[in-house]
Amino acid sequence: MFLACMDEGSAGFTMASIDLSEAVNKAAAPFKSVVVSGGKRLSTSIATGVRTHADAAAVAQVVELLLDNATRYASEGSVIELSLCAVSHGKGKGAAELVVSNAVDELPEGDLDRLFDRFYRADASRSSKTGGSGVGLSVVRAIAEAHGGAATVSGHGNQITFTVCL
Repeated sequence: MFLACMDEGSAGFTMASIDLSEAVNKAAAPFKSVVVSGGKRLSTSIATGVRTHADAAAVAQVVELLLDNATRYASEGSVIELSLCAVSHGKGKGAAELVVSNAVDELPEGDLDRLFDRFYRADASRSSKTGGSGVGLSVVRAIAEAHGGAATVSGHGNQITFTVCL
């Protein structure tokens, strides 16, 4: 439903100056126990005082979707790393970079950017093992772009990293 509203340009964000550090910490807090119960560990590095102009609920949704994805697909016993920092894009314009990184048993072959496609599954067997509908990462990208930012993915070895710039 959210993606359909995004397609129509009617997502209805309530934009305001928010403390992004606080929003990310609050959204991540419930995942600490979820990650541990799944045999993994959550490590956070959240810079304090990072502010941005955004919809607080949408930012929380991005954090929740990225951490849910990492919890589902991270290798057993691995560390899920969540970080937030302020970055500069020149000419005095600041931005924020949210990163979620984790080890996976196997990186998907081909173009990792396809992970952001609606309903895309790197492996058809993943849906029965991990659940989910296959739209979470496309929602992450849609929210980032609606805020004038971007969502990207990179992989090296067995490490996958999702980066959201706002």
